[in-house]
Amino acid sequence: MIRIAIVGGGPGGLFTASLLEEKFRDFCQSTLFEAAHRTGGKIVTGRFESAPVIFEAGVAELYNYAEVGPDPLLQLIKSLGLKTTAMDGKAVVLIERILSNQQDVRRLCGAATRNAIRDFRTRCREAMPLDAWYEGNCHYDNTHPWAGQTCEAILDSVPDPQARKYLKVAAHSDFAAEPHQTNGLNGLKNFLMDVPGYIGLYSVDGGIEQIPKALRERLGRTRVETDCPVIRIEKNRDETYRVWFRRKGVIGNEDFDAVFTALPHNWLGSVEWGGGEQGETLRKAMARFIAYYDRPGHYLRVSILFRKPFWRDRIAGSWFMLDAFGGCCVYDEGTRHDAGEFGILSWLIPGTDALSMSGLDDGQLARMAMSALPGTLRDEAASLFMEAKIHRWPASVSAQPGGLPVKDTRSAHLPEPKEFPGLFMVGDYLFDSTLNGVLDSADFATDLLGSWILKRRLLPIPADPGPAKKQRMGRGYFDRYYQDLPYEEAYDWYFDAKYVEELIRIVWKARPPYKLLDAGSASGLTLGDFARRGIKAWGVESNKYIHAQTPRKWRKRNLRADVRKLPFPDNHFDFVYETCLAYVPEKQLPRAIGELYRICRRGVVFASVTTDMNADLLIGRDLLDGMKSLMTLWEWGELFSAAGFQVAVNDDKTLDRLWRCEKKYNEEDPDWYPDPESLRYCFYTKNASEALL
Repeated sequence: MIRIAIVGGGPGGLFTASLLEEKFRDFCQSTLFEAAHRTGGKIVTGRFESAPVIFEAGVAELYNYAEVGPDPLLQLIKSLGLKTTAMDGKAVVLIERILSNQQDVRRLCGAATRNAIRDFRTRCREAMPLDAWYEGNCHYDNTHPWAGQTCEAILDSVPDPQARKYLKVAAHSDFAAEPHQTNGLNGLKNFLMDVPGYIGLYSVDGGIEQIPKALRERLGRTRVETDCPVIRIEKNRDETYRVWFRRKGVIGNEDFDAVFTALPHNWLGSVEWGGGEQGETLRKAMARFIAYYDRPGHYLRVSILFRKPFWRDRIAGSWFMLDAFGGCCVYDEGTRHDAGEFGILSWLIPGTDALSMSGLDDGQLARMAMSALPGTLRDEAASLFMEAKIHRWPASVSAQPGGLPVKDTRSAHLPEPKEFPGLFMVGDYLFDSTLNGVLDSADFATDLLGSWILKRRLLPIPADPGPAKKQRMGRGYFDRYYQDLPYEEAYDWYFDAKYVEELIRIVWKARPPYKLLDAGSASGLTLGDFARRGIKAWGVESNKYIHAQTPRKWRKRNLRADVRKLPFPDNHFDFVYETCLAYVPEKQLPRAIGELYRICRRGVVFASVTTDMNADLLIGRDLLDGMKSLMTLWEWGELFSAAGFQVAVNDDKTLDRLWRCEKKYNEEDPDWYPDPESLRYCFYTKNASEALL
């Protein structure tokens, strides 16, 4: 049983615990340490004393990606049995004027302002199309032309002053910082949230805090320790990790095989990193890690209960944007939580204003918030005031999520993978400053744990490894390919041309005839099966022994070649079916995938072994023999994206068809992949301009 420590009981820690139980239930035992008396972290649903009504005091809303592609957070919320309420708001208050739509902008600010706003949003759509905005990856982000500019510089390009202020006010609460403190690309992603079709927002009935409560109730194998802050983490000589903590004033420690640190970035410094022989190495690694992501963003929540919702006849929607405090979002909490006859406004004040105002007393903050309302709403607020609640969140989010430049998945979640491969980081600051982002981070990190476990179980490093023949595939591999049967007799266990044909038809809507390259074709037996289905196929195989067994009929099409240097012209094949990339050293994978990009016109079916496949199948069938690149599907996805490919499948209907196809053709086997979502990272399309149909 692998012992896991999870440091932090906020959403990142709870997501991590839940995913560990889901993915590794049979061989992981987790302990979660939380410094506070409660779990949930920045997810706080508050309640007033003057009336039995609730409001959101922490995480303000959740982002709905379901119209664009799979949405893991929304799927999780539904699996917990929770219901959601959609949220929407369009009004912007600009210099006492309530602008509820673009007609109001033109009428009250002029056509030049309306046109400048429209033109800027058109530029944003062109700068980041919907699929790129949804998918996101470090390579795209780091090469984007807006990445090297500040958000302030991007706003400066808007010629109309009123339009520029309108755009800043509309997005300032999303930045949690000032425009000069984040880059243009982060600004772009937030500007696009106001463009129709990019995103929807929602809340959870009964309060967003229902999510961590339901998660904790569902945990079955995780020991949860509250009021138990972790004070030091160090590595032992036997490659385990010692976690020191303070419980009821007494310092104690426990040893674990791996540690997930799911603290907010501003709490990472509260832990002493290092101790023992490798203490300095860990201390320095974590110092570098903390410094890299040290771009604090700030929030201040002012929530006020009123005797009635006096503003609704003038401002509709779940929220409106107010030009006070540099631009802030004001939520009408009664549109998502039943407030009866009462009204609740909640100001989300961001950035420098939030930090500067945090030292003021609660009464002064409430008066400042109400006085910022436009026109007669100020007087009504004062007369109908009942109670105020203040929540301060300094340095609670990242103003530059992902860092600059954005790191790849492995580097972001493993501060020192060589010396400390069992130390994983989880946080929204690694991805984006949302609950969706921290769930993705937990999913990334737990998949990386799967790689670490698999390598420990299947590829133990001997004391004296000797020459690297372990990485070679000799005659024995092919002569005893499955259950002591040679490759040609076991071939049908692993390959079905009809299955590949159906996958291509589901993803690309293509039917034979077309040209296909089988990259990793062994003795070329696949070529005959493809031919019988009307597919004109070629093969490439690098192993001399198995390639020599190619039947005479297919020798001209089954070539002995290296995937890193393919003997074909550009765009020569419609599709590639590959099973060989995992045998290529990691450092040379960009070259190999670049070759696949060069020679194909439409797309690639990625069928190599990955570490998030069914470990029992990989073990039982000796599928790791000769492997040189053991990685998660997400890591492979980043490499394909860096080569210019795009993920080919984003809709749930296509994923469902692929999953049913997978089940049908593997009905006698356990599942190879953990879930339908995994199949998204098995199909890659060439850029639209080059994928000639």
